[in-house]
Amino acid sequence: MSTRLREIATSAGCCVLVLETGCQPSTSIVAPDERPPAERCPVAVAPKPAPGSSSDRESPQLITARFNGSDRVTLTFSEGLEPPTQVNPRQFRVSEGYSTVDYSEGGYASAYYYDPAAHYGEELPLVFAAIEQPEPDQLTLVLNRPIPMPICETMRMAKEEAAAAAALADGSTTKIRRGLFLHYTQRGSVGIRDLASNRLDDFGGEWALDFGARDKRLTGKPPLVRFDLLIELDCPVPSEYVGPPGPS
Repeated sequence: MSTRLREIATSAGCCVLVLETGCQPSTSIVAPDERPPAERCPVAVAPKPAPGSSSDRESPQLITARFNGSDRVTLTFSEGLEPPTQVNPRQFRVSEGYSTVDYSEGGYASAYYYDPAAHYGEELPLVFAAIEQPEPDQLTLVLNRPIPMPICETMRMAKEEAAAAAALADGSTTKIRRGLFLHYTQRGSVGIRDLASNRLDDFGGEWALDFGARDKRLTGKPPLVRFDLLIELDCPVPSEYVGPPGPS
């Protein structure tokens, strides 16, 4: 590091040339009841390994998830991923989740998971049938058919009711949440991995594993479910709905 000259004015009007040869720790004498002066030397911080490098040990993070049409969900990750050619699409699953918590009298909660199709009277469950990779850091999950439109109408009404209830300062002790949620489990194949082979962590894996369940109910003391740890999906807007192809 190059030497720098600094001019300091003294009380006698003289000037002293001080040589500074770089960063030096403080040598000031500090009384027991005084706070020591800040060091002039910054603490060295090891650089974070680049994603995909041989020293990368961090799992990929799911940043956003959104419907892209009525039968596709596009996921964007924090880094590039391995091609998902060996990944079972059913390691991902959608649920319609509903929970209510009454915090009065010690607290009581109930929660439900529904297969979105079964909840609306359809026999065939709604499952992911394929995975595509449009970009290195993106995956698109393809449903076996478009999401039932009544689900989105129900979600819209539920959010409007929740917003109206929140606007009423009535001191209610009941908290309700409802939405569409994405789940993922590592089990079933090699799973989603980044370019350093770090695996995507589970979120809501139990529902994804129990893919034969049409619904699931829980009751007891809160918290029963952690929707905040799942990925909530907004329904596609009506203009994005794409119906099945017509006859050729």
